[in-house]
Amino acid sequence: MILKDIIPEKWRSGLVKLSEGLNELRLRAGAAVGAVYFGKRGYLTESGFSVSPQNAYFAQVKDINDALFLACDKSVYAYNDNIINGFLTLSDGCRIGVCGRVVKENGKIIALRDVSSLNIRVPHAANGCAGRVFGDLYPVLKNLLVIAPPGAGKTTFLRDVIRLFEEKRVNILVADERNELACVRDGRPFFELGGHVDVLANADKGFAFECGLRTMTPDIIVCDELFGNDSDYIESCIAGGVKIFASVHAENVSGAKKRLGRGVTELFDKFVVLSKKNRPGEIVEISGKEVLG
Repeated sequence: MILKDIIPEKWRSGLVKLSEGLNELRLRAGAAVGAVYFGKRGYLTESGFSVSPQNAYFAQVKDINDALFLACDKSVYAYNDNIINGFLTLSDGCRIGVCGRVVKENGKIIALRDVSSLNIRVPHAANGCAGRVFGDLYPVLKNLLVIAPPGAGKTTFLRDVIRLFEEKRVNILVADERNELACVRDGRPFFELGGHVDVLANADKGFAFECGLRTMTPDIIVCDELFGNDSDYIESCIAGGVKIFASVHAENVSGAKKRLGRGVTELFDKFVVLSKKNRPGEIVEISGKEVLG
């Protein structure tokens, strides 16, 4: 399924008018359908996009349930593991964040019921956006940490870094935990990453790093959105001679240190800070270990 196939038919005439500029759709029960268009927040309307909610489409519970049902290929049960992790990915790379009532059993989350909102992130290729940093990463490979707040283009930036290595015959393993970097369906990635790239999709970092390191002999492992508890995997790979390209949610290097811990941050050689203040993916800082103090 792709985005246009899961949203209500009554909204599709408005959706097609947004074309390449749509970044995000937000469906909340009983509320106007939110949209981010070329980085600007507003609403989805019959004419496409408006900063005013006056003529916006409104989402009902049924609209949200129908969209989720179709996004799960008409089997919500089959996608339960994805949903309880808070998201699922469409075949066109759109990532759907899911909110609702959490159901627990013996302290473990087993389901998400009464779904009340969906956040649909629409990916875009941005060829060349990582060009400024490529010279710092090749031919002498370094460990790269991309730092940015949510929605500032971390995944797009990493995807472009991978693409820049296409002709360099460097073996890259993508540890695609949320199947968002490559978006693999039926054995093929939706995003073209190059001929020297292998992808482990929907695998947690522990498995991807351990299994991938042993079986795929990568020069570089790329993953998205690090957490503090990922430090052991990263340290082990770097000790084994493999470079890491990764990202973290933070505003700056100082924020990354607080989120990951200084010890994890010090494993990286190069830091790129992105912002969405003027446009998603804007580079505001490129630095090395000297910024760690």
